[in-house]
Amino acid sequence: MPDRKLIDRTRKILIIKLFAIGELLMATPLIASLKETFPEASLHVLTGSYIKDVIKNNPHVDKVIAADEKDFLAHRAVPLSRLLLALRREKYDMIFCLHRPFIMSLFTFLARAPVRAGFERGREGFLYTHRVKPNIPGRHQIEEYLDLLRALGVEPSFTKKMLFLDEEALARKELIFREHGLEPGKKVVALSPAGGNNLAAHRLGTDALVRRWPDEKYGRLAKLVIEKLGAKVLIVGGEAEKAAAGKIIEIAGPECIDLTGKTDILTASAVIKGADILVTNDSGPMHLAASVGTFVIALFGPTDPNVAGPYCENSQVIRKGFLCSPCFSKDRFPPFNVDCPAWKCMEEIDPAEVYREIENHLKASCQP
Repeated sequence: MPDRKLIDRTRKILIIKLFAIGELLMATPLIASLKETFPEASLHVLTGSYIKDVIKNNPHVDKVIAADEKDFLAHRAVPLSRLLLALRREKYDMIFCLHRPFIMSLFTFLARAPVRAGFERGREGFLYTHRVKPNIPGRHQIEEYLDLLRALGVEPSFTKKMLFLDEEALARKELIFREHGLEPGKKVVALSPAGGNNLAAHRLGTDALVRRWPDEKYGRLAKLVIEKLGAKVLIVGGEAEKAAAGKIIEIAGPECIDLTGKTDILTASAVIKGADILVTNDSGPMHLAASVGTFVIALFGPTDPNVAGPYCENSQVIRKGFLCSPCFSKDRFPPFNVDCPAWKCMEEIDPAEVYREIENHLKASCQP
């Protein structure tokens, strides 16, 4: 445990996590552990406006500060200066920054908290008072975030991701299910051809297709599920996944229900909760499923499931054992080249193999 005086004098804590639905969900064990360690402190989270609903109903969070992610990516001096002044007025005792670049450690330093915990990637974290080495091979990102609390001498109490659905989201899910004839007892398989499509990923040059299983394979899987199991197939995702949904429907037929771009984060989470299974690759919806307790089949290739996987028992990871996989290292993918012309680690995952996992899970869940 930290020094008793540190606990007593800590009145306000800030966590900074701006990008990616899944990464913010992976920060929720840190949020809960901080609240338990410093129960009298007010806990604030600075996050991106697009993903803020991930922590909308989190009882451990006292205040959500939503920022425009583009201000950070473009290093816009005026809005960032205004934000810094607002953070200084809060007079935080501690700030935990969950980003690695030096610009974020500088931003944290300028917010003037006496205790600043963050990642030391090379020399980028020298402005923090408490530093942790990131990107340890095989160490899950949840544990890396929790290491920031361990740096203060505290062993975290929570390791599971947390998402809190409200009555409005659950009611919208019920309306969607009724509208599409999804009656109780009907088997529902959700697909999400998402992943890597956030602003930070694009700025790093991370192609959204790198992590994704090909749309054609999702389509063949949906066709198998409909024809062999008679199950309903839902396609969930944002506006960016609408084209992928169109390709899936083109292959599997109009019986697929396309919900891409039609739900907010919490409603999509409620829909996933109502499904029997979610099939997706390394993506935000994978973490949503893990957070709401839905069995998730996660397809991995260039990223490491030991680092970014579902991190829950109610899951199954499928990946191929290529020597070059995973190739994501130090927060970047290697350049696309002739040695890997089609991201073979994802291409080689067969829809029939994924279908067998779906079938096995549904059979097992029906047994008394």
